[in-house]
Amino acid sequence: MTNVISPSTHQSSDSGRSPQPRDVLVVGVDGSSASRKALDFAIGEAQRRHATLELYHAFDIPIYAADPTGAVFAAVDQTELHDAAEAVVRREAQYVAGVAPDLGVQTVVRQGSAGALLVEASKRADMVVVGAAHHSALARLVMGSVSHNLLHHAACPVAIVPSPAPSNETE
Repeated sequence: MTNVISPSTHQSSDSGRSPQPRDVLVVGVDGSSASRKALDFAIGEAQRRHATLELYHAFDIPIYAADPTGAVFAAVDQTELHDAAEAVVRREAQYVAGVAPDLGVQTVVRQGSAGALLVEASKRADMVVVGAAHHSALARLVMGSVSHNLLHHAACPVAIVPSPAPSNETE
């Protein structure tokens, strides 16, 4: 089941009228299976609404990295990280073109926080769609949660598309 949360700020304007549709669905993509499931949901929504899809991907430049021996260093090529991020959105845009060739698709790649990028994009979107990956409690604490950030700060409805739990987890 996909959860769609509509912030009260998006439901009506100060005059009490519904806001004008913007015909844009924003999707956070990262190349994961959870992201692909969210993209599939967004494709169906975009077709139903006759909307354009905007595929967003954010990347961070790590301050430090470690090699396999555990040695820590700070030499990270920003161009390589950006190129890898561009490859993710390009691959997902090609996927959309293959399954829904009539949909308009735009891609956005930015350095920074995925949550902040998607919250900013929500200001001009009809809906933001993200996948919910299963992370450990420590990973959620350290990395934060994009979906949590969106639920608290998005300016439009948010759809969180769950991914199946890994097979080694019990329900």
